[in-house]
Amino acid sequence: MGKAVEEDPRNELYKFYVKFLERYQPKMFVFENVLGIRTAKNGEPLKDLIRLVEQAGYKMELKVQTASEHGVLQHRQRVIIVGWKVKDENGNPTIYHYPELKIEKNGYEVLKDLFSDLPERKSGEGKLCEPVKYTKPLDQMEYLKKSKIRNNDFDFTTQHIARPNNENDREIYKMALEMWLNDRKRTDYSKIPPRLQRHKNRETCLNRFTVVDPYGCCHTVVAHIAIDGHYYIYPTINPTLENVRSITIREAARIQSFSDDYYFEGSRSAAFRQIGNAVPVVLAHKIAEELKEQFYGLQ
Repeated sequence: MGKAVEEDPRNELYKFYVKFLERYQPKMFVFENVLGIRTAKNGEPLKDLIRLVEQAGYKMELKVQTASEHGVLQHRQRVIIVGWKVKDENGNPTIYHYPELKIEKNGYEVLKDLFSDLPERKSGEGKLCEPVKYTKPLDQMEYLKKSKIRNNDFDFTTQHIARPNNENDREIYKMALEMWLNDRKRTDYSKIPPRLQRHKNRETCLNRFTVVDPYGCCHTVVAHIAIDGHYYIYPTINPTLENVRSITIREAARIQSFSDDYYFEGSRSAAFRQIGNAVPVVLAHKIAEELKEQFYGLQ
């Protein structure tokens, strides 16, 4: 993306983050970012962040965390920075540290354990605000219960709405699904029939049509999902031109481990953008639990 990245005003947001630290003086803080923070602009913004954090009286450490290793059905890698006050209010050194996150074995599957209690949708079906009844009881959905994505307080969710997909795209979806389900191969955009190609760029982004793996974890959900859903094709087991589609808002939210009673304000695109920009809720909760343990154990 070249200069577009260098000139992005969001590159300066970390400075405002430090201002929050200076004003509110938390004992510890958590900061999430993409892997590129380590190398962007030859690492200068990260070096500046470390300098500003130390000036504010904190020490920080960063590690790459993979969401699928911590109870999330998504192969998402992000840099998680944790920082802590070097000295307490009495001027004594603190013994806070980076949380120890245990790697968990994941035996769940997206289609069976994350999606199967939601009613079927076709391209363009669903409404933003309508209640959507579950098709299976909670006691049949072990992962949803364990992760607290779904709970006993509600027998419905919302925002199970699918984008409309034109026939050209649905034909590509069907091809991508058949290739993935039969051969475990991804679609190469440059090799699909020319009559279906609508993008002139046939040299990069060749995986722009990608199926969500039904038998394992999903690939990373990003904010670009707000623009189109081609990179998140629903894993329809018996694909036809009539039933193929991209994932719904609620399905994307579940991949990010949001609870089903969480409602995203704004348009469909705004909801997808919020979801793609978020930290997986289950991962965030486990980090918070570890920090909480430090507070109670050290005080």
